[in-house]
Amino acid sequence: MFTAVGCETSWPMSERTTPPPEKVEGARLCVERSFDFVDQALAEGPKSGPFLFVDYGAADGSASIGLYERVARAVSERGQPLSFVLNDVETNDNATLLQNGQLATARYEAKVKVVEGSFWDPVAEPGSVSLAFSASAMHRLSTPGPVIANHIHANASLDEAVIKQYRDLALRDFRRLMAARGEELSVGGFLVAVNRARDHRDYYLGWTGKGANIYDVLQRIWQKMHREGEVSLAEYRAANVQGFYKDEDELKRVFKDASSEAYRKGLRLVDVRTETIRCPHQARFDRDGDVRAFGEGLGRTVEARARRTFERALAEREDGGKGVVDDFFRRFQEVLMSKPHRYAMDYVQSYLLVRKVG
Repeated sequence: MFTAVGCETSWPMSERTTPPPEKVEGARLCVERSFDFVDQALAEGPKSGPFLFVDYGAADGSASIGLYERVARAVSERGQPLSFVLNDVETNDNATLLQNGQLATARYEAKVKVVEGSFWDPVAEPGSVSLAFSASAMHRLSTPGPVIANHIHANASLDEAVIKQYRDLALRDFRRLMAARGEELSVGGFLVAVNRARDHRDYYLGWTGKGANIYDVLQRIWQKMHREGEVSLAEYRAANVQGFYKDEDELKRVFKDASSEAYRKGLRLVDVRTETIRCPHQARFDRDGDVRAFGEGLGRTVEARARRTFERALAEREDGGKGVVDDFFRRFQEVLMSKPHRYAMDYVQSYLLVRKVG
């Protein structure tokens, strides 16, 4: 049953702000590489009646402003009534998300609202969604995985037992996610999903075979802080990233399995590919040689994605561990600036185009 709560508060255009482009540059590039699938979905999807676009796990929407405008323009030009539902959890910056959605669609007649709640569950009414979208969100786990004793990330741990446990959880969650989308999509509707992934060489975000593995760097700093007594053993072990990067074969399974709930609800895989997108901070450093800008830019990008992992590990502290986490990411920036040619965070992303058939 659909029970999520929405909000539709409006802000004057003069009070809206566009986020600094460098903060979301990598995420924006990943979204933009999906535009061919988005255009195909718009061209082949529902062309009459109300059109509902849903973005699942949208964060603050700053990386997707161009996407929202693209969808709004295409649908408005053919005269369909248009609504946007932007989704993320209650603790997200949903006020900024709503502002960015309104900013992107301001010139078009589109209703925009934010729906709070887990995207593992229904976010929209059954059969109502014309185009579903999600970027860099469906690698997260719905429930905590087992402790990774020797690392912060399962994909980087090299522990085959841990990798299997996290893979099993991730595939279970992906089946659940696709079943929920199969319930919500209208017949003929599409899902475009951009997922952090592994490629055929087992490369993933932060590790593409050159320089240092970013997760190894974070692990070494965290381990050093434990040895120095700044982090307890329990806190050290609690800092595990709750996500797993899947490869194309793992993503395809749910669409090949005729017994899966997603398949029975009509979801069919139209296309899939995996791409590597070069770290924009490293590319900029190669052009201008600005060491500080590189360290601060890449450091802030990684912190935005990983800070909650370390805050959760220190949650029992009176101050929530803020000072320790601040020190952790200060050290990380110093490491990045010490040998900038050695560090980069290339994105490895899978792109899925899925359609619901009758």
